[in-house]
Amino acid sequence: QCQAFSVFAAARTQLSLRVLVSEIVGLIATSLCLGCGRETLWASDALCPDCHEALGRLSGQLCGKCAQPLPCEPCPALDAPWQAAVAACGHGGTATELVTELKQSGARRVAAAMAAEISAVAPLGFWDSCALVPVAPHPNRLRASGVDHAFELAQALGELTGRPVIRTLKRGGPAVRQAGASLKDRTAEGRLKFSCKLRPAPHIALIDDVYTSGSTLASAARCLATNGAESIRVASFSRAVLNIASVPGRSDW
Repeated sequence: QCQAFSVFAAARTQLSLRVLVSEIVGLIATSLCLGCGRETLWASDALCPDCHEALGRLSGQLCGKCAQPLPCEPCPALDAPWQAAVAACGHGGTATELVTELKQSGARRVAAAMAAEISAVAPLGFWDSCALVPVAPHPNRLRASGVDHAFELAQALGELTGRPVIRTLKRGGPAVRQAGASLKDRTAEGRLKFSCKLRPAPHIALIDDVYTSGSTLASAARCLATNGAESIRVASFSRAVLNIASVPGRSDW
């Protein structure tokens, strides 16, 4: 038993040293900007200063329910199953590059950059008393990519806000793709199926990388509300600014 313990301790020490060396290399190595491909100032940076400055942040007066610039009449999220929503950037350009990289790699530096942008636009009290719940990926897509991108984003937000991250949601049904799907397909009844692995916390901030039509967020939020969540807020990194007239009416939520 002592010999087995010694082998285990030695292996654990070697693993710890490898992790430490990896972290040190990551700190001193150079990295490339996801926007323009130039070297960043620090290895932990996802963007160079110029691309960071030019990131398409949403500005002006924004709707607190659909996170789009005002006026958003008729608001596409007026009867959505959440009480508030925030988004940091318009979906496009460098913001899209960050989203794509997060989905493909789950890189900590990318999640941290996106989380910082979300945190900067969230109003005072937005995170109070809430648990952060990432939108769950379909198991087939998770196996294919190996990346739970919404969870990585939620983890980075948890580090900034001090709020707990709880993987409450479970995705089921067919492994449909929302990206590139028509609005009609996105909002088709029964297209998205969520369930809860755990009873939700009373107050939840639902986290996802992109808010487009809101159909994924709405399906997840409905599931949380049905299973006991009392209040739900939505936080995303990028927001597709929509033609309001083309968005489903309130009855479709």
